[in-house]
Amino acid sequence: MAHFSFDSYLKQHKIKLSPKAHAFCKLGLKRMAKSVDPIHNHLHVVCLLNNFAGLLKNERSLLKQDLDYNALLISIIWHDIWKSARFPKGLFKLAWDQIYEGRGSAKIVAREMKKADFPKQTIKKVAYAIRQHSIVHRKRKTIESKILKDVDELARWNVGRIKFAGRQLFGRKILSSKLLKAGKFYVNWFMRPAHTKLYFGWSRREFRQLKKAWLKQAGTLYKKYEKIVGVNSRTSARNFSIP
Repeated sequence: MAHFSFDSYLKQHKIKLSPKAHAFCKLGLKRMAKSVDPIHNHLHVVCLLNNFAGLLKNERSLLKQDLDYNALLISIIWHDIWKSARFPKGLFKLAWDQIYEGRGSAKIVAREMKKADFPKQTIKKVAYAIRQHSIVHRKRKTIESKILKDVDELARWNVGRIKFAGRQLFGRKILSSKLLKAGKFYVNWFMRPAHTKLYFGWSRREFRQLKKAWLKQAGTLYKKYEKIVGVNSRTSARNFSIP
């Protein structure tokens, strides 16, 4: 991925932040760049920011909304801060992370924003949006939480993201049959059943294009690394492409 400049991003999309929010967003990007999880790192955040730019450009309904860019961009950048310090290597830990991620990150960001003396209302908006982005939550009331859910959902289907994760895991020599089985579990239980319960028309159109390509690539990568680590043939992957 080409070098990302947060300041250039803001200028390009005509987004204005308060000095405090601007500094806090940069802090979040810096912390996400140190993530131990190759799927939830600064590159994932950049993907969300690009999705948000696409949403701003193509979703006319947002023109009528009074968007709080301070709360929105902090929510996008900090939403996976809890996961950035973890690397689940088994099925139980992986499933638990999907359940607790929203609450875990919301607690961290609320604490850090209080230290930075943000207004209580801004902290409340951010914490709510981040908490509600988890898969265990179905209803989202605020525009910030709806936008975060959509741009994060689209980022899950970024093909480049899983390619990068595969290279990182293989390069670190921590790719194992156990980890591959956890990946298969995640795909079959969390990715394959995903449907188009997104909030904006542009998001739904993007989703339909991304899902098929992602599942096909996941199947290809599974088979590739299956041969390398020697997963038992009885646990071989199903075809990940959509029937």
